[in-house]
Amino acid sequence: IGGSITEGHSASSKANSWAALFYQWWTECFPEADVNYVNAGIGGTSSYLGVHRVEEDVLSHNPDVVVIEFSVNDGAGFFHKKTYDNLVRRILKYSQDTAVILLFTTQENGTSAQGDHGLIGFQYELPMLSYGNAVLSAIDAGELKWKDISPDNIHPNDKGHAIIGEIFYRYLNDVYSRVNELDTATSPFMDEPVTKETYQDAAFLGADDMEPLSYGSFEKKQVNWHFPDNWYTESGEEAIVFEVEASHIGLVYQREVNEACGKFDVYVDGVAIRTIDGNFENGWGTAIETVEIFSADETAIHTVEIKKNPDSEGDLFTLIGLLVSKYNGE
Repeated sequence: IGGSITEGHSASSKANSWAALFYQWWTECFPEADVNYVNAGIGGTSSYLGVHRVEEDVLSHNPDVVVIEFSVNDGAGFFHKKTYDNLVRRILKYSQDTAVILLFTTQENGTSAQGDHGLIGFQYELPMLSYGNAVLSAIDAGELKWKDISPDNIHPNDKGHAIIGEIFYRYLNDVYSRVNELDTATSPFMDEPVTKETYQDAAFLGADDMEPLSYGSFEKKQVNWHFPDNWYTESGEEAIVFEVEASHIGLVYQREVNEACGKFDVYVDGVAIRTIDGNFENGWGTAIETVEIFSADETAIHTVEIKKNPDSEGDLFTLIGLLVSKYNGE
């Protein structure tokens, strides 16, 4: 599970992505095994969306091994440290027989959440593999140029994905060579959280999962191909209204490089929270955007309203879904 690098962006084919190479190791090493490969990477998304979709997109497949990669999509600061911590914990708590590996990627300038993610990995004693450490040190030594491994400032090309694949092969082969020496006994995950368990029951709710109190000017329509059940409007004059039982509420919406997409106001319990913009001005294409609009330390029923800002020049807007969790604690 991860972002566009996990999805395989900038590889010449899905078969040349690092995730497919990871899968290839298992099929080569255990040719008689039935290996089920699930790539839950979605470009432009962070561990905040990841922790809300991990149940359906990953855990529902009863995984034996999960790799987590969000280090170029998660921002610095406590928020993403907490969402990443919760994502890791949800997978570790799912089954004592599920192994977790953390993969750290990097931007060309070294920007990465590896620092925060690494602290969580150390706390839970997880294997951590750093593509960033490998390539940036090689570039500093003059052994490699960034343009050799990426067409932009983030995404690995085939050579970059192959380097990640080689890092996995070396790690997995080392473990396999020592497997008879290792203590393979497992026990339930009981470690204390690094942050707090805000999102342990977090869920993504699309248009097929919940019914609004009022559709207003919106309608159910498939717009986003990753999440096919959306709410869409061509005017937005009348608000779409939801009633949600939650402690934390977020929105997932679509941004497009399209001036026809408008700005929409978000209200929680009648209070204006923020304005979100469906126009991805000067952006790189169609994007999935997430924002948390409400958080509290106890679960209650709340009303969420979304309608077009009076000053918006655009009218189109796609609400992909709501992010909901129920937390009662400190």
